[in-house]
Amino acid sequence: MFSATADGAATRVAVTVTAAVVSATSRAVNGIAMRLMVNFRSGAAVRPWIPPPESAVFPLPADTKIRLEGVNVDRTTARAWLATALAEARAGLAEGGIPIGAALYGPDGTLLGRGHNRRVQDGDPSTHAETAAFRAAGRQRTYRGTTMVTTLSPCWYCSGLVRQFGISRVVVGEATTFHGGHDWLAEHGVEIVLLDDVECVALMRDFIEKHPALWNEDIGD
Repeated sequence: MFSATADGAATRVAVTVTAAVVSATSRAVNGIAMRLMVNFRSGAAVRPWIPPPESAVFPLPADTKIRLEGVNVDRTTARAWLATALAEARAGLAEGGIPIGAALYGPDGTLLGRGHNRRVQDGDPSTHAETAAFRAAGRQRTYRGTTMVTTLSPCWYCSGLVRQFGISRVVVGEATTFHGGHDWLAEHGVEIVLLDDVECVALMRDFIEKHPALWNEDIGD
């Protein structure tokens, strides 16, 4: 807080600046946040306040790769994790269910939980692949830095789960046969890795062709 004089009137300006700046490397920049609140208690003009360099946060170059908390997930790692979700999707199909699989990985790359859509098997429309993997992971103190891997773009229901619990990243096998909420998640700060996996596409296309009524039931059409 400081005082300034303009046109003979003393003006007090309360300035609260909270900045969190973390180290950056050529591969990653961890979370950056800045909040600036300026509260003017009078209408008098004051000279603009310029924050010192150490408290400033500057825009990053457009090509800077952001690394969320936890392991850096490149496409090779993402495809390795997708294999787990794809195995779950195949298991669901073999059980007579909808072939969508998912897996939840921890910040250190540990597999926390895996599962597949069980609408048919359990008669439970709420058991989507992502919710099954989430439940299998059990209680976690925080989901910051975790990665949800799914064979198909998440529906609004599962996208809401990701946002509700603060899951940091979603690896999507494909969004060709169904374009869910992954764009919305990206707009809200969730890192999206879209793999356009041909096997995931083929699996869903074949299922939708053979079971259109069941598919429409699952997506709410």
